[in-house]
Amino acid sequence: MICLADWRIRASLLTCFIVAPFLKFIAENEYGFLHAEVAAGAVLLLIPCLLLGWLARGKAFYVVAGFCIVMAGTYPLVHLAKPLFRMRLWEGAALLTLGSAALMKLMRERFFPVIAVFAWSGVLAATGLHAHVNLRGALGLDGNRSGNVLWLLLDEEMGPGGFPARPECDAAREKLSQTLLKYNFTLFPNAYSNYAGTIDSVPSILNGRLLQSAGELIVQTGEGNLRQYQIRANSTFEGFAAQGYHVIGYQHSSMRMCDPSFASAECREYAEGLPRLHDVGTWLDRFQWLVGNYQASDPWMVKARGFFPFHLRMRITGPLGLADLWPDRLAREILKEKKRTFFFVHLMTPHSPYLYRPDGSIRHMKEWIEDRADERVIGSEYDHRYGRYCEQVQFVAGQLDSFLRTLKWSGDLESMTVVIHGDHGSRIRRLLRPAPGNASSEDVDAEEIDFVDPPPTRDLLDRFSTLLAVKRAGAKAAAVDQEKHSVLTLLSRVLYHREPRDGAQASDRVYLFDSQKRYRPIDILKYWR
Repeated sequence: MICLADWRIRASLLTCFIVAPFLKFIAENEYGFLHAEVAAGAVLLLIPCLLLGWLARGKAFYVVAGFCIVMAGTYPLVHLAKPLFRMRLWEGAALLTLGSAALMKLMRERFFPVIAVFAWSGVLAATGLHAHVNLRGALGLDGNRSGNVLWLLLDEEMGPGGFPARPECDAAREKLSQTLLKYNFTLFPNAYSNYAGTIDSVPSILNGRLLQSAGELIVQTGEGNLRQYQIRANSTFEGFAAQGYHVIGYQHSSMRMCDPSFASAECREYAEGLPRLHDVGTWLDRFQWLVGNYQASDPWMVKARGFFPFHLRMRITGPLGLADLWPDRLAREILKEKKRTFFFVHLMTPHSPYLYRPDGSIRHMKEWIEDRADERVIGSEYDHRYGRYCEQVQFVAGQLDSFLRTLKWSGDLESMTVVIHGDHGSRIRRLLRPAPGNASSEDVDAEEIDFVDPPPTRDLLDRFSTLLAVKRAGAKAAAVDQEKHSVLTLLSRVLYHREPRDGAQASDRVYLFDSQKRYRPIDILKYWR
């Protein structure tokens, strides 16, 4: 029996609901505990534990403990119940409130040791689950090598025809083009996407049709700031499965384009690359990043700011999350597959933040921590950001070369059909109107119409120019096709040998939505000559 009259006992119990969830987040993201920023976060969370343990006595402690349980436990409960039934957050909170109150009344002081064991065992379980060594990289290359199809989606990868004229972008254009031509791809430098954002461009392409409204083929599954999306249909997966292919999809945890309901696909996920933050910035930079992402990881507890005295913005690591997968492990896993397989791989690169130099070294965090896709920036920042973006593209081109070289050495690449494309443009856009005062940027939605006069060609290139390269099985020579068409039109003709479902005229337009979330066509070929 514990003694709740002792404030130190009360404070210790509150750590189960306030400190333990933070440490569990650290363990789940494989960040490691022995870092100054983690210690700073834990110490800051100990302060409310001590204060509340000292001040809350008697029945007040039960109220405080109950509140903390509901804040920390609602989203995990809703997530745990999701395979059985869909529960809304407020329903989970109500259920947890009633259940906790009943157990407190029934068990009294005995309730808290049980909760303490449960909370801290969750931290230990997460630590044990993620403290593993990936042995896949130690295995040899022994794949089956016949007739596989690889669909590689590079997020925010512009086409060679869309890069602005600056030295870093000239180098990126040359390196990317030469890499693809070296492996007998047909390159379409003037291809473009129909939509300026992933949540519409990729579902549109995978289902071979245009959309009637924003978000038509995708649903947001995450709560609050989590912004997780799930595609509603995937006719590409189902089409390849109907031809006898085994379907494997690699995806970022926030953008689920693969689901077992699509052609019994095998889905493999990767997440934010928080462990790689050890290599960048100061401990204070990393502390702000960790706390902001922790607060955003639970849409219910964020209401209490994760029990921190401040709220920090969530930030994404983008390409850092690929460090363990791309390019080497992905190549090995493809080569190990024994069945005839359709591989769909969505890589969050060269997606912002633009943190890689051409040689793969990482810039100081202060250079890229403010990179965002929902703003227009003044000319100097526009040029600087494009310089970093193009240097990151050079690094990605080198990774792509390494990846394709591995497939070629194994003998698989020649018999493999490979499609490589971007989902949309870079989304680095110049501020169109004079900024009021000293403002250096303007918040906008990348997919929304935000101009009155006809759009500048450069703005359309920034939004829509995208990479497309196709290598058919048995291709003996490289080619460059200078036609200007959308990826939807080109893939229909080149890969499926048919006209696009909505016709070439409609499929060769680009679309931005209006204030009613309805898509409005823009005849991009009038501008992009």
